[in-house]
Amino acid sequence: MSYQVTAWVGARKAGSASGKAVLFAIANYAQAHGETYQPITQLAEDTEQSKKSVGRRLLELEERGLIARCARWAESGRRLSDWIIVLYCDEAHEFASAHGWTGPKSAADRGGRSENDDVDDFESDSSQAAESACLPPQSGGGTPPICRGHPPSSGGVTPPLVSPPNKENSKITVKDSLSPDGEADGCAVREREIIYEKTKPLSDDELDDWKKFHDRWRWQPTESEIVARGVFRRLGAADRAAALRHVRAYVDERAGKAQAYAGNWLKQRGWEPYVEREAKAAQAKARLHHDQLERYGGIIVRQGTRQAAAWAQFLGERLKFGRVGPFFDAVLKPTEWPPAHDEHDPAHAPRDGPGEAETRV
Repeated sequence: MSYQVTAWVGARKAGSASGKAVLFAIANYAQAHGETYQPITQLAEDTEQSKKSVGRRLLELEERGLIARCARWAESGRRLSDWIIVLYCDEAHEFASAHGWTGPKSAADRGGRSENDDVDDFESDSSQAAESACLPPQSGGGTPPICRGHPPSSGGVTPPLVSPPNKENSKITVKDSLSPDGEADGCAVREREIIYEKTKPLSDDELDDWKKFHDRWRWQPTESEIVARGVFRRLGAADRAAALRHVRAYVDERAGKAQAYAGNWLKQRGWEPYVEREAKAAQAKARLHHDQLERYGGIIVRQGTRQAAAWAQFLGERLKFGRVGPFFDAVLKPTEWPPAHDEHDPAHAPRDGPGEAETRV
């Protein structure tokens, strides 16, 4: 909650006690730019009003210029609850404009909807959102059609009529209509292609990696696998490999705790902390091995470790363990792991880590 937002709301007239209660409820969730995406159901519960009443109060607050509402879309194409922005400062106005707000809306801007009309929650599927994404122009002049959720272009030109994302459409071409005199009828003349990567078929490598990630992630009942797949397919090969390498560590570490959605984890590159942690561990091991080589003339390999088993298999004999430094069950070897035999080179090449046989899958 922002105390600046709450103080600003307290000094404003909302038109009714119920409207002021809704405005305070929004301010309770508002972030630094006055924004929140709490659904109408939550606001109705907080203010002890019905969803329809809260919807009417939101329309009134919009008309008074106290709040702005801008559409939000999930990557899967589903319409989410709107951004609700308390317009308490210049930054809030800029945030609203960046998300498609073009100014306070009257009843005419909303297609003639009056405050007595039913207003339901804005959390709907893509088909319902398609009907409400762009409001039709009114007869007798009026305000040109408004595309909620699409930021205006430079020069103050209203954005084109754009249908919301759809799961079934992998490619949408949007073209504005022209008036008889060749000028744009409320929208700038342009053609835009929208490519939704998540709907394209995965390549064989991407599909194989996705199946591995899908099996390793602990899916929550409320998260969308389609969104996660869309984010995953946009990763490069190196990032996909890093995500696959460290996803289990994250899932195991968050066992019994709150866990991010897969799509958010991938967007935020959640594997990077584990890559850094691994790099630090590798540096610490390198320093340890350097000290052991200088002090004992070799790397300490302790009994019962995978390194000891790999050396025994490589040499074809049991290792003779004894006291090395502070350990009574160790043996000195030139490297931590035995050399790997290259079929194309009779010489044995040293290696720094376990091979596939020693690595747990």
